Amino acid sequence: MRRKKLKHQSDMSVELEKHDKVTVVTINRPKRKNAVNRSTAEDLANAFKQFEEDSDSSVAILTGIGGVFCAGADLKAFSETQEGNKVELDGDGPMGPTRLLLSKPVIAAVEGFAVAGGLELSLWSGSRRCSIWSLLPKMGSSLSRWWDYKVA
Repeated sequence: MRRKKLKHQSDMSVELEKHDKVTVVTINRPKRKNAVNRSTAEDLANAFKQFEEDSDSSVAILTGIGGVFCAGADLKAFSETQEGNKVELDGDGPMGPTRLLLSKPVIAAVEGFAVAGGLELSLWSGSRRCSIWSLLPKMGSSLSRWWDYKVA
């Protein structure tokens, strides 16, 4: 197992680990429920670009630390800095990698909440594996009502 800092990474909000041919990308912002600010979005996009270029990796797993997958965009960071996530017609998406078209599979390992942009990240992944404690919003309902998503 190798844990490495990403190229051009500002902090350790995204961890990248290799286990043989598996790359694990972990959102590491437990104090913010793994909410994604601008730098985390850029780090996530860079992590998956590195994964795509790595000929030794055949699959990636996206997960969050601290029992939460991702609480979406970091609105608190926006209110503190007035710098929101990048929203442009081309390039990376506001949550980072969600506009990337990869040639290799990505699995979202969902534990806990995956709401708003967190749900977007999980849906971007080709496959989702959720624990019995995962909570995703029910399609077509308000975010105040929850659907307990269980995978047998």
